[in-house]
Amino acid sequence: MRFPAKVRMCLYADGQAVVQTPAAEMGMGTATVQIQHAADRLGFISLWRFEVGRYTGNDRIEAQAKEHYRRNKMSTALPTIPPDNPERTLTLAQLDKLPHIGLVGDTYTITVTGEQTAGRFCVIDMHIPPGGGPPPHRHDLEETFIVLEGEMEATFRGQKSIVRAGDTINIPANAPHQFHNSAAEAVRMLCICSPAGQENFFLEVGVPVATRTTPPPKLDPKEHAVFIDKVKALAPKYRTELLREA
Repeated sequence: MRFPAKVRMCLYADGQAVVQTPAAEMGMGTATVQIQHAADRLGFISLWRFEVGRYTGNDRIEAQAKEHYRRNKMSTALPTIPPDNPERTLTLAQLDKLPHIGLVGDTYTITVTGEQTAGRFCVIDMHIPPGGGPPPHRHDLEETFIVLEGEMEATFRGQKSIVRAGDTINIPANAPHQFHNSAAEAVRMLCICSPAGQENFFLEVGVPVATRTTPPPKLDPKEHAVFIDKVKALAPKYRTELLREA
């Protein structure tokens, strides 16, 4: 079957002809395949159609097709997200198989690494004993804390807040801050850093411990001085700055 010269097949998206295929030099099957290939190339997933119009001096058929799509509001928009990447896999974090890091009196368990999230973020399960918490600092990353157990004192740009179980706080990138457990019970909280990288800082400056709640070994004054020097040397690599006050 051959078409007259003015016949064309159209793929419509939200009432607009986004692909138009002349059909004068091809049969119905060939024209249909061209439209299907165009739909695949443009990323249409399932809700697409084509219309065939025999023009006789007006656009009646094309207008009818556009009105059909306007009324039905078919979702044929081009995809706005990339396709699935089958090389990335599910991450299942189980406490007995994770690295536990002792640091500044606390214990950090790295549950999700930047390697597992393509660098987008990391997740750290933090155990903060009474009196624990890091010194004042800031870093070039967003940091969110979700308190699961206990309560802690958070200092942000000089202002103190009490954050209790069930509360969430977000520290904007580069803002001075500090958290400290001033209560009698240990605090457990999740820390989400975006982008990732902070977990590697902890791995470099901390020491491995046995479990999620195992405290790091106590440091004598000389060992503590060596530790502080190491932190200061590595901090710029991880976009971190130690401060005198938060």
